[in-house]
Amino acid sequence: MSTSSKIILSLILLAVGASLLIACGKKPPKKKTIAASNSNQDKPPKDCENGAQLTGKRYTPIGTGISMRGGPGIKFKKLINKKATKVLKKTKYLSVDDTTLVYEECTQGNWSWVRVISPKFLSKSHRGWIESKHLNNSPASKSDKYTGKIASSAIIPTSADQYPKTVRLYPSRVKEIDKFRKLAAMKAVDSGKCDIAILSELSLTKSTRQRLSFFVDCTNGARFRYWENEL
Repeated sequence: MSTSSKIILSLILLAVGASLLIACGKKPPKKKTIAASNSNQDKPPKDCENGAQLTGKRYTPIGTGISMRGGPGIKFKKLINKKATKVLKKTKYLSVDDTTLVYEECTQGNWSWVRVISPKFLSKSHRGWIESKHLNNSPASKSDKYTGKIASSAIIPTSADQYPKTVRLYPSRVKEIDKFRKLAAMKAVDSGKCDIAILSELSLTKSTRQRLSFFVDCTNGARFRYWENEL
């Protein structure tokens, strides 16, 4: 066989071999399709089943220390923050503030059932009812000029466990005290010199059974004092 014939034969064999390799080669694996996650795919809670209106909206709360409750109203108990209570060995309650982002599942009256969606580590624990007026740009918030101006933690109801000395000294005036505390906070905000009222309390050092005295502290450092007849 001539040299040229050998070369031609070699080229043919190489071409056939290449074809066989291609034919036997594995096909590239198909990419798996991964469904996009949706943080709002949770089903509405049972709390939203009895007469509540489903909404499905995101809001940023207004203010600080906004308590979460077990039902749509102040008659329902505040929800306990189990993790914080265990660590601090003191009862702590679930709350949201303007550093969180919440998802409103439904509303009932002036209350909203929400769950925190940011920060994410609070998403499983922080779920419950809050007053709708504390949600920024919600219909309820626009109808109350004090929304975001008086922290919900500023007027914790006067009770024996929270204010034992006050209840002991003024047992017959507890309801009045809470009313005046709220009026004091509102008056401080109305002055234009209090940006946000964070504390509104009875002054135990100045008050008497016949004449109660109150003080209001604000985030800008201002303090206001009022006698009950001024409210």
